[in-house]
Amino acid sequence: MLNGTIAAIRLIAEDENIELSEKIGNDIYDIITGDRFRIRAVLTQLVGSAIIHSTNSKVRVSIDFLPPQNEQSNSKDRILKFVVHSVGAGISKNKLQEMNSELKNPHLIKHQALDSGLAFIKHLTYQMKGSIKIDSKEGHYTKFLVSIPIQLVI
Repeated sequence: MLNGTIAAIRLIAEDENIELSEKIGNDIYDIITGDRFRIRAVLTQLVGSAIIHSTNSKVRVSIDFLPPQNEQSNSKDRILKFVVHSVGAGISKNKLQEMNSELKNPHLIKHQALDSGLAFIKHLTYQMKGSIKIDSKEGHYTKFLVSIPIQLVI
């Protein structure tokens, strides 16, 4: 599922003359439980947004599993982590604070700082009991970090 999603996004990146590089962890399985539609939509929206806003023609995607964060988890529980890094204009500190504040509030409906694409990603991520955060340095890069709890089917 994830490899197929990246392959489809790569075609869009090539059309925009964007170099898309990906690092997918060795233990990433294509068979995971979770909402495949939402997981695919979050990844597609994040990378698509990075491609559109990249000013340096480079976007990096990293996908990996992290161990669960609580002791009551079983051996199949994992955190699916997406990191999408775009070299470009970046986001000012004030705007970044506003955006992360809105991203942390799952009940916020009207968004001042988030565009509709990012608000949609936030909505899907919270529906899957995940989290999203933005890291950025103005004039250099923007990095989106998404964590979604999933279970492996092995």
